[in-house]
Amino acid sequence: MKLYRQGELSRLIRDALREAGDQPISIYDIVTRLMEEGGHGEESRVAIRARVRSNLHHLERTGAVRKVGEQKTAKWGLK
Repeated sequence: MKLYRQGELSRLIRDALREAGDQPISIYDIVTRLMEEGGHGEESRVAIRARVRSNLHHLERTGAVRKVGEQKTAKWGLK
């Protein structure tokens, strides 16, 4: 299932984190925002979550975002 074009998901994730300001937010919050903006139904949550999670880890490795906490309680913010 192709949900986003090349580079689009990274941009949307950074937009969500930018909108959150200094407060790190959860993957759930990011996914919910993307689903609302993209008009995706609840049936897309699992697929979008997997892509967001993977993309966040990539952005963390490149130094674009920071992770606060571990595993299920982790939250994300811009560096």
